[in-house]
Amino acid sequence: MSGLRRGGASILVAVGLLSGGPAQAEVFAPPAFRHMSSLRFRTNRAGFGIFSDTGTRVNLYPDSENMLLKGCFIEGGLVTQVSPASFHPGVYVQAVPVAPLLLRASVQRLVFFGLFGAMVDYPDVNADWSPQTLTDNQDQASFGGGWYAEGRATFRIKAGPFVAMHEQRIGWFRADLSQVGKSQAWYEPIFDLLIAQEDTMHTMKTTAGALVHGNLNSAFWLVAAHWERYQTAKSDQRRDIVGIVTMTRPVADWAGAATFGLLAGFMPDDTYRSGQPYIGGFWNMTFAGGTGGGPATP
Repeated sequence: MSGLRRGGASILVAVGLLSGGPAQAEVFAPPAFRHMSSLRFRTNRAGFGIFSDTGTRVNLYPDSENMLLKGCFIEGGLVTQVSPASFHPGVYVQAVPVAPLLLRASVQRLVFFGLFGAMVDYPDVNADWSPQTLTDNQDQASFGGGWYAEGRATFRIKAGPFVAMHEQRIGWFRADLSQVGKSQAWYEPIFDLLIAQEDTMHTMKTTAGALVHGNLNSAFWLVAAHWERYQTAKSDQRRDIVGIVTMTRPVADWAGAATFGLLAGFMPDDTYRSGQPYIGGFWNMTFAGGTGGGPATP
């Protein structure tokens, strides 16, 4: 959760429970068109951004009565991330082949600029990138960019009021640094980590909790425990975040099915901030229309 991409608060981990999962698939076919925008913020290190998916869906099993297959889909489209420091456009494809499983792959161009995080590079992965040093180095930051590709698998389950999710991600980075070399590194402001010039990152997220009120297809209130870990390969950085996440949709018929979330926790393992608090939040809006492959049978 330390990174905005992770959820500005990685509370977005629980959002997977709300789209394309068993709760939706019991009644509705997936829409042919879907746009989701999420305003996310985090503290320690402070940041915020807007993240969007815009794509089309096709129902994989339009005539199936099987509870594991109803509402399953494949979707593809454009993904964008915008903050005062960056613009990351790209493409994505995702699919729910069976109701509990969400698969996703994406590729994005990284462009850094602006107020809070133009690219700061370092001579090697052992450099001091502590918060104060990073602040001191901001005046040496330069416009730059790179590439980010990600594969993701999310397993989701709901039993009565109880919900749980586990997610695994593998991400690949490549920065357009002026001096490309195996030892060079750069500060990545979205994930808030020191990254080698070319690096991979393994992300794990687990959320488990219960609905306090309502259901996921209308107004609801969800409270859950949450853990996540980020581990880079070449720069050898690791961050764990644990905490309590709460999500709510106060009114079912608000435009865009507005959903709000907040994570309050701390970082038990971090290079410079072990034991320090972490807070993040999001506001999601989703607009959809049409049906991908025809309506599912209720």
